[in-house]
Amino acid sequence: MSSWLGSSLQSFTGQLSNLTKEVLNEGTEELTDHATEVQIANGRIGDLEAALQTKQTENERLRLQVTEVTERAESAEIQIHGISAQYRLLLEDKEKQVALLKLRERELVETNGKMLSPTYASHEQTRFYGNDDTMDFGDIISSQQTINKLSHESNRLRAEVDRWRQRAEQKEVSSFEAIRRHFGV
Repeated sequence: MSSWLGSSLQSFTGQLSNLTKEVLNEGTEELTDHATEVQIANGRIGDLEAALQTKQTENERLRLQVTEVTERAESAEIQIHGISAQYRLLLEDKEKQVALLKLRERELVETNGKMLSPTYASHEQTRFYGNDDTMDFGDIISSQQTINKLSHESNRLRAEVDRWRQRAEQKEVSSFEAIRRHFGV
């Protein structure tokens, strides 16, 4: 029995020894794993801090760009308003010129109409030429030529007013569209 007890004791001691080695190895492995985990975590923290710094730098750069683009947009809007005001003033000026030319044209047409009427012609003939029966048509032709020139000038100025009006409208629309495209609105 003693041999059986001795061999059981040896077997138990061997098992205990193996168990102790395993426990010690696991403890060492756990320490190694914790150290590795800490190193990995520290590395990950470093990577995340670098990424954070990169994002903060990019964020600041984008803030500066937004400020710059906003300032340019405000400047462009001020320019658009200035140009629009200039076009409006120019348009008003051209419209006044057209109105004056229309008035002058009406006056000349009325004058020419009176000159062509027989009563006016005989009255004017008597006034300028006495009782002379010949009528000076040079003045009438000259007046008609002046009327034709003024009529042509009036039509030209009307066309120019229309052209300036269209340019002013196009300039406003294209400027606002450029700002919208630039800001993605």
